[in-house]
Amino acid sequence: RMSFRSLVKELGESVRRIHKMALESLSNGMSMVQIRAICEYNTQETVRVIRGMILTIKSAQFHPHKDLIPDLEDTISVGERTLELVRPRGA
Repeated sequence: RMSFRSLVKELGESVRRIHKMALESLSNGMSMVQIRAICEYNTQETVRVIRGMILTIKSAQFHPHKDLIPDLEDTISVGERTLELVRPRGA
């Protein structure tokens, strides 16, 4: 059974893997359309889910996972950088 902490760690690693993959794909000359197709939806959904987790944790007066908020926020910022990378300017 996966704990909430393991899930948070896994999500963070997943978002970082996708970011790394997007950077590598760009430098290998893969088309932006392909990279975007692979990276965008997954990252967007994960960021959305993590934002929800943060709201849930912050809205509870006492939450056993308050200490995870910085990790979650860090994961969001990596996800946002990925989205900036794969989206056409001004989209």
